[in-house]
Amino acid sequence: MTRVDKLMMLIDEGRLLLEAAATTSDWKTFIAQEAYFRQRLEKLMAEPIMPVEAEAVRIALQELLAINNQAVELVEERQMSIASGLQRASHVRRAARAYSDTVTV
Repeated sequence: MTRVDKLMMLIDEGRLLLEAAATTSDWKTFIAQEAYFRQRLEKLMAEPIMPVEAEAVRIALQELLAINNQAVELVEERQMSIASGLQRASHVRRAARAYSDTVTV
């Protein structure tokens, strides 16, 4: 199997990983899978690129970069959603405390 074939497989796996990340609540597993994915890509790219495969590798790396950017956006959206939820919960707690203080006075 050529490097280009392996890159195409990684692209497919990256897309599946991204799809799974969109619905998962198990971020520990997602991070472990992403680290394993990255390790395999690094190993695959450790050897010099041959001229005959340069264009295909360039295209594959662009696709992998796009997948990575989408994953980063997804993680950032989840972080913002969690932060927003925590902020709302904090406001509710404060309002409840303020209400309880006015009721007990």
